[in-house]
Amino acid sequence: MEFVDEIKKIISLNRGEALYLTKEYLMVYLMSLFKDFNGGENRKTLIDKLKEYYKIIKEENNYMRFLLDNMESISSEEELNRILDDLDVLNERTYCHYDGILKEYEDNIFDGTLDRKIVPAKSFKTLIETNDFRDEVLGLTLSLEDLDEYFGNIDSFESLKREAKVLDVPLDEGYGFYGCYPQIDDGGKVSGIKICVPKIVDLKSMCINVHEFKHAVDVYEYLGQALPDEDYEKRANDEEEKFKVYLRKKNQNNL
Repeated sequence: MEFVDEIKKIISLNRGEALYLTKEYLMVYLMSLFKDFNGGENRKTLIDKLKEYYKIIKEENNYMRFLLDNMESISSEEELNRILDDLDVLNERTYCHYDGILKEYEDNIFDGTLDRKIVPAKSFKTLIETNDFRDEVLGLTLSLEDLDEYFGNIDSFESLKREAKVLDVPLDEGYGFYGCYPQIDDGGKVSGIKICVPKIVDLKSMCINVHEFKHAVDVYEYLGQALPDEDYEKRANDEEEKFKVYLRKKNQNNL
């Protein structure tokens, strides 16, 4: 209930900030029209940036609604709290950036230099410039069933899963144990595979599972044979990225 109330409050605050900034943008825009300056390009930029800000707020509120709709599927309150905190920091930086555009344009009006660029540089990406937060929000609802579905068309997956050791501990405590460990006999051939992965509670733990099971699937092909010297790590890293794309496509109608 605590998170539900907090998320509803975030949605309400976002709406309030958007309305306030809209009012301020329009007041300055109208002020520029009454000034006899040739600032048409920057006027257009001002309105374009206001529209851009609305897209960002809409994106964040969509995240919040997704969390509300899927609260029962979220097993890691710690990760949910971290994501909400990070979103709050990003929201503040985003608001300051778009408020800065407004102030820059307002200064231009008063000093008569409306042709000067009004968009200050920024050192961060907004929610409409990166998929990182979308992926993390979607990741909060992941479970073992999602891993089953992702690898479900690979014949070796079920037998590999039975051999896997799942550590139900805080993620950081297991980093020395997670991995795919091929068993090599005296003849230099693969005789078995041991796997250690974390319990799936978020995107990070899912990506570790995807990574290690990708290793295991690749090694499984060489049971009874010598393991070729190939770039298995790159394959596993690429598989993590493929999973993120898969996750977005799967939820494109939900978020």
